[in-house]
Amino acid sequence: MKRHLAFALLLALSSGVFAESNCQAHSKATGSFKQAVGRVSKLPELQEWKARHKFPVAYGFGDDKQEFVSGICRWVVPVFADRPERLEAWNTFYVSAASRTIYVMNQVTGEPQTIAEWRNERRSTQRHNAP
Repeated sequence: MKRHLAFALLLALSSGVFAESNCQAHSKATGSFKQAVGRVSKLPELQEWKARHKFPVAYGFGDDKQEFVSGICRWVVPVFADRPERLEAWNTFYVSAASRTIYVMNQVTGEPQTIAEWRNERRSTQRHNAP
């Protein structure tokens, strides 16, 4: 019985590692990071955030990469305000050409959540903080 549990655990861990490493190979051969940035840049929330400050918007870390999120490889698109003294992080998005669903990193848990979940949380927070 213990051997079966150990094998199942090893299989689960190795498939996750394989999927993650497979994303790195996949990123060199598939859809463009620029396309992912284009999708993020059109989000109404990003447009609203840009309008609230005067700083340029910067995308990415300089090492465009993909991560395995919700069963597929997605481009990681961090978004920053490019202030003179530092980059100020706003949000990190996970985007794939193979899926219409965009994911956003939950800033509390660090886990990806769907953009619909993120929008619901934002609305709830805005209502809660309203005077």
